[in-house]
This record gives sequence, C-alpha cells and structure tokens, in this order.
Amino acid sequence: MAKSEHPSDNPRVFAEHQRLLRIFAAALAPLCATNCAIDRDQFDFDACNEHGGFTALGSINPADPVDYLVLRHWDRDWDGLDLGWSVLDEHGARCSGAGNPEMCEATLDGLPSESEFSSPPNHTIDIYSVQLAFTRGDEVGAITDEATLREFLGEIDSPGEAALLRQLASRDLNCIEGDEVGEDPEGYLVYTRRGGWGGSCGETVERVVLIRPDGSDEVIDKHVVDRGPADDECIGGRLPPGLCARSTTPVGTPLGSYLASMAHLEAASVPAFAQLAGELHRFAAPAALIRGALRSRADETRHARLIAHLARCRGGHPTRPQLRPTPPRRFTDVVEDNAIEGCIRETYGAMLAHLQARRAADPELRRAFAHIAADETRHAALSWAIHRWAERRLQPRERRRLARRRRTAAEHLRVDLTRAFDPSVHRAAGLPTPDEGRALFDRLHRGLADGLG
Repeated sequence: MAKSEHPSDNPRVFAEHQRLLRIFAAALAPLCATNCAIDRDQFDFDACNEHGGFTALGSINPADPVDYLVLRHWDRDWDGLDLGWSVLDEHGARCSGAGNPEMCEATLDGLPSESEFSSPPNHTIDIYSVQLAFTRGDEVGAITDEATLREFLGEIDSPGEAALLRQLASRDLNCIEGDEVGEDPEGYLVYTRRGGWGGSCGETVERVVLIRPDGSDEVIDKHVVDRGPADDECIGGRLPPGLCARSTTPVGTPLGSYLASMAHLEAASVPAFAQLAGELHRFAAPAALIRGALRSRADETRHARLIAHLARCRGGHPTRPQLRPTPPRRFTDVVEDNAIEGCIRETYGAMLAHLQARRAADPELRRAFAHIAADETRHAALSWAIHRWAERRLQPRERRRLARRRRTAAEHLRVDLTRAFDPSVHRAAGLPTPDEGRALFDRLHRGLADGLG
C-alpha cells in the first residue's frame, strides 16, 4: 500500500504542521497538568514520530544481525476485505544480502499475516495483525509472538529494543507525550499509558516500567489520573456546501448517538475535500495543495468508517450525509470557506482530538482519537497553507471582509462550546467541560493570532 504524504513532503504544509503542534501543546498544557505527576525528565529517547508511529528500528541490535528489519501491519477493512501490508517503520535494505533478491522479495511479501501481536477482535483501528519481519542473507523470517521476539532481540541493550518489546508485547507505549524511554542502572525505563483496562471506568493509568537486559519487567512508578463528568460540543471536520441538516433527535445510547453524529460529520468531510481539490485545480493552486486535499479525502473516508463502526458497537445509528447540488463557487467564497471550516473549525477539532486521545476513558476511543488527531492536524495544516497561498491573491477589501468573517465564525464556535452531552459521553470520549472548552479555544485563538488577524 502506498504511504500517505507526510507533512515534511510539502514545505508549506510542514511549516504550518509544526506551528500547529507547538500551539496545541501550549494550549493543552493546563488541561493535561494532572498527567505530569511522573517525572518526565527521566525519559530522553523518543521511539515514536509526531503521529504516534513507532520509529526506533534503527536502534535495534538483534542477537543475530540482519540486513533488513520492518515493522508492519496487515490492513483489513470493516467488510473483511484484506488490503495488504502497510509499513510502520523499517531499517536497512530489503534482501540486500540475498543471492536471489527476487525470490527473497516475493517470500517477504508473501509471509502469512497471522500474529499474536494482533489487534483485539473489536479493535477500532483498521489493523488486523502486527508483524516484525526481517531478511538475513537468503533467510526471510517473521517475529509473531513474544517468546520469539525475546529470542530475536537477545539482551535488551538499546532504548529502541526496550520500547519495541513493550509496544509489541503490551501495546501501551505512550507515543503521544514525547520521549518514552530513559536509561537506568538496571536497564531501561519505559513510559506507558493505559486507560480503562484493568482499572475502574474513567481512569487513565500511567506507569514507569523497568525493562531489564533479560527482558523481564517491573512497574516502579504509577500514577492514576481520574477524570470526572464533562460537557462539550462535538466538533467535526470540514463541512461541504449544500450539506442537508441531520436530525438531532438522539437515537440509541448517549455515547452511540454522539459517535453517530461524529461519523456523519466525518463522512461529510469526504465530499468537502473532493470539492476543495477540484476548486484548487480550477484556480491553479500549487499541485502539492491539490494532492493534500485528495489525501485528506482518503483520510476522512477511513475516519467515517472507523467512527461509524464505533457508533454501531455502542448502540448508535450513523446515517449518510445528504448534499444539495450547489453552483460553482467564486474564488473568494472558497477562500472564506477554507478559513472558516479549515483554519477555525477543523483546527480546533484537531486540537480537541489530541485532548481526547489523552483523556478518553474508553480505550478504543482513545486509540481511535490518537490516529484521527494525527490526520486532522495535517488537514488543519493544509488549510493554513491554502490560506497563506490564497490570501496573497485577494484585494485589500476582500482581505478585510475575510478577517471579519473569521472573527464572526470564531465567536460562533466559542458559543457552540457551551452545549452539553450526557456525562457518560464526556467521560468515555474525553471531552472538556464548557469552561475548559472555552478556555482551550481562547488559548488556541491567541496562539493563532498572527493568522487570524
């Protein structure tokens, strides 16, 4: 499967992406202050990228050296259709030491997908199994269980090995907070995070786990973060013009109804990005921005399926969005829509997803929000890159109108944050209270002040 474009592939989007991550971190810090009871200074090795993906295979030293190492997952959609391998991280050159490289490549690609490192049957992310595969000369192999992994690694003598062992064996490496591993006289310290597993509902548990050279582990520090009821508004992605109103009558359980509404908005983002890509092409935008819109459409398709599945599993009844035909839009209309839907609503939604990825009591939702947060941050960065490009093409009078429309939209969104859901929804989904939501939005607005003018 082809990999999605990373923000660094597009300098404009990359600059906005890095800016948003800094702003989000500063805005979220007060709400996440209770998660800092564990001393973070003891961790100085980052095994993950900014999207939560494992990136430490370069520091792995197997007991028997290999030419190539790849961590990958087998994708399967909700209809059970196999989609193939997707690479999470890799190091070395495929089949570089093989006498028959073609046969080596075919064997590697054809390895069975079954693995004990599989997602649970009702896992929310579209991953069926996770596999560590390698090539060593003409040998091709796969690591699919903890015992084989320990034998393959031998002595745990690097921070990447400690992180990999924890990630595959326990699936609780904290890839959201920053550095995850630190050295210790007895081995390596690994920062982990779980919520809802083995604890009371609504708890998130952080641990410091000591990984010794022989692979044994011990919890040496623990911090329980307890979150009470909260209220807030469901913020979706970019909405297309002509979207018909959805019935607001709750159907099913409160959590299922909330997720069904979220799935509806995610699904509506698919045609929104498709239309945006066409409009960017019509107005001769840079090709990288058009590609970004098309890739965002693909992301939103995955999000809609994922959240719809979550909603149905929790008693919700997601519906497909209905669109009215709309005439072609003027350039100024597209720019204003991007500023409102992308630079305001979608940007806040991306930051909210980061918060939910940390605070949601439902572990499946937390994992889903972590993936969505990474994608939505890229989408918001794309919106800001489009905004920078388009604003230069406006006349002074049009820029003043755009600034007024942004301010009005921001005020309306801030008012929307006072809307409440059932307390059980906010515990499960990690939503902030109305006061927290408004304060969060205000901090975001101040951080974006140079672009919201």
